[in-house]
Amino acid sequence: MPKVKSNLKLAQCRRSTQSNFQRGNIPLQIVNHVKKEFGLSSNKEKAAGMKKYMRNKFKFYGLQATERRTIERQVMKNYPKLNASCLWEVMKLAWSQDRREMQYFAVECAIRNKNILSKDKTTCLETVENIKDFLVSEKSWWDTVDSLSGVVGFLVSKYPADLIPVMDQWIDDSEMWLRRSAILHQLKYRKETDEDRLFRYCLQRAHEKEFFIQKAMGWALRTYFSTNPRSVRAFVKKNECVLPKLTVKEALKHA
Repeated sequence: MPKVKSNLKLAQCRRSTQSNFQRGNIPLQIVNHVKKEFGLSSNKEKAAGMKKYMRNKFKFYGLQATERRTIERQVMKNYPKLNASCLWEVMKLAWSQDRREMQYFAVECAIRNKNILSKDKTTCLETVENIKDFLVSEKSWWDTVDSLSGVVGFLVSKYPADLIPVMDQWIDDSEMWLRRSAILHQLKYRKETDEDRLFRYCLQRAHEKEFFIQKAMGWALRTYFSTNPRSVRAFVKKNECVLPKLTVKEALKHA
């Protein structure tokens, strides 16, 4: 983000805080506070196991999800309610840190504050662009991508006319995590799922050898199977010769 734009957003954030709150860089205070509490609760043995599980891509404090979220909630109680600009400053600072739990904290901020981050059309569209920056960053991996895809799905449901075309772009993007997010963004739609779009996306990526894309297609189809098994069965049967074997297996796992 350009420095001028970043400084403007930070100024907006500061103006939005309570007048009696400590002056200064509020997002930095929050991120440093979270880091301190995470560090005090760190577990080297668990951290080593988590690092190995994630193919040694990230360092960890060694915090389980429940413990981490409890710490996050306790820390945030010390600060006033934040607007969208301030939230994004917090998330971007957290995302830049070297321990994986800090990226999880950034994701949790998006999940917990999705209504604030989509309070109007402009804010919602900016949020999608900010999430895209996370999805294409070097710290992006399935763990954060899948959670952020749920936020993307929520945003698309708020402004479909503006954001469905964005998903249509993502499904053909050269960045694999954007393609995965486009496939997964309807996971929570259930009866509101646009099955034509879901099936079309799967056929568009049916040629892919990438494990994370094949798995995502199977997951999306299996989830929709719980709502409309007849349609999923028919789609898979009709296209079994072109869909990856892993996708077919995952799609019909509970058939």
